[in-house]
Amino acid sequence: MKSEIKDNILKIADITKVKKKPVIYVWDFDNRSKYRVGASKIKDDISTILLESGMFKLVEDAAVEVSLKEMNLSGTGFIDQNNIKELGNRLGIDYILYGTINNNSLAGGEPNLSIIFKLIEVETTKIVWAYEIGLNRKNFKTSIDNVIEEAIYKNKFSIANEWVKINKESIDSYGKNINSISVFFINTGSGIDDTAVVDKMISALVQAKLTNVKVIDRANLGKVIEFISKEGYEESSFFRTKKEFGKFYSVDAFLYGVLVRDPNTGKTELNLKLAMVESTTVDWGRKFIAEMSSVERESISKIQQQKFSESVSETVGSFTKGIWDIIVFILTAPGIGINIDAGWLGGFTTPAMTSKNVYGIDIFKDAIQLTSFNVSLDFFRLRVWWSIYLYLGMKFWLGNYITSEDLEDMDIEVKNASFRGRLPYVGVDFYVSRDTSFRVSLLPIIQNISWINSRVEYVKNSYYNPTTYTFEKTIPINNYYDPMNWPLEFEFRFGDYDFQFGIIFGVWVPDPNDTPKSDFEWEFGFNFKVPIFWWHPFSFLKD
Repeated sequence: MKSEIKDNILKIADITKVKKKPVIYVWDFDNRSKYRVGASKIKDDISTILLESGMFKLVEDAAVEVSLKEMNLSGTGFIDQNNIKELGNRLGIDYILYGTINNNSLAGGEPNLSIIFKLIEVETTKIVWAYEIGLNRKNFKTSIDNVIEEAIYKNKFSIANEWVKINKESIDSYGKNINSISVFFINTGSGIDDTAVVDKMISALVQAKLTNVKVIDRANLGKVIEFISKEGYEESSFFRTKKEFGKFYSVDAFLYGVLVRDPNTGKTELNLKLAMVESTTVDWGRKFIAEMSSVERESISKIQQQKFSESVSETVGSFTKGIWDIIVFILTAPGIGINIDAGWLGGFTTPAMTSKNVYGIDIFKDAIQLTSFNVSLDFFRLRVWWSIYLYLGMKFWLGNYITSEDLEDMDIEVKNASFRGRLPYVGVDFYVSRDTSFRVSLLPIIQNISWINSRVEYVKNSYYNPTTYTFEKTIPINNYYDPMNWPLEFEFRFGDYDFQFGIIFGVWVPDPNDTPKSDFEWEFGFNFKVPIFWWHPFSFLKD
């Protein structure tokens, strides 16, 4: 880039050759971008290029600072054109080289910096040379640059190509040529620097080389800048003030308009107008459209590639995380430990009782478990889902029956009717909340695991010989029971996990082959659950 800057800067020698060795002052470059680009170093490099060429003399910064103080002017920013001549006369300056550093925004947000050089002739305050060059890339132009070039000199309906017609209408309407032109304001959309757009348009006007027309930089129109800064810009205020500003700065015509870039298509539209300072109407106007530039397409392509890469990474990451979560879930789900449920049950008879009768009467018909103590031990659980647990355990119970009143009519006195046993169970717990859960348990009657013992001691009263009988039956469950004949229990639990109170309701449809038959048995009771301990071997994976 440095060699390109050098080649173009030295072209000003063709413009300044009217003087043997013109005196130039290099003004501080205005960095309007958000990036630190070393504007002072650029100034030093430009000064070195000019001096080494041997074609120019330069004025030192210190001399300019002294003169500006004497003129009661600030040393920051560019000075008003009415003060340029005085500064030049004080220090013998023929030309001032100045410019701005802009960021030509791209969709991807990457820096796209350029610098606009402008050379102003002190005697006439006319910009005699302008050039824009990229700082961090050679191809920096966006659709904004392209639409400005179209409007100023490239399009067949541009200002440059219609200038003869525009100037003739000025002569016909106002009796004068347009000898000077500037840009008043370009209203831009969000995210577009309107001052940078004005700078680019001034540069394009200089490059258009309008015949006998002096291009005046708006940066030199201090009162215009101050007015826009305070009042903002509206077309009505422009028409109200343009005559005053035009006469003050000797500007014959102003350009103004609206520039908008479509974020969806990347196209930029410029509605550009020209008005003579004396007129109350628009003297010329055209709409220009420029397509997205190659550098913008490249930026959007990078965004799309980046989004695609991020999407792939996110998908892969989500998939990997999902797989890991599943693995962690599976590994941390199993646990071993003990929950003790103890309580009272009343209701159905045991499977062992339904097959025994005395003198044709079922001893346990309509029997009630008067004192039935049961203990359930959960010894394995598996988290099936976040709030659903599968439990395996064993249920033990011990109790007495109140037997049928029909036995009294037959002079049969039951001394004792008790039972005890064990059945495995599979339970599913659903935790509605921390202190409320619901459990459904299936109690399989399985060979060699389930065990039921029933013992009955009764007396057959006889006038001559009362006889005591004892009936005891232990069922290790060696025969097959259809799952349809396995008992089911439903339990609602309340309270904190460390201690819960449960209400139990159970149903059982006995085997129809049992004699005497019982179509339906039930139970109702309550439990208290106390967890003793639980250990999940891989729980550390969740931390």
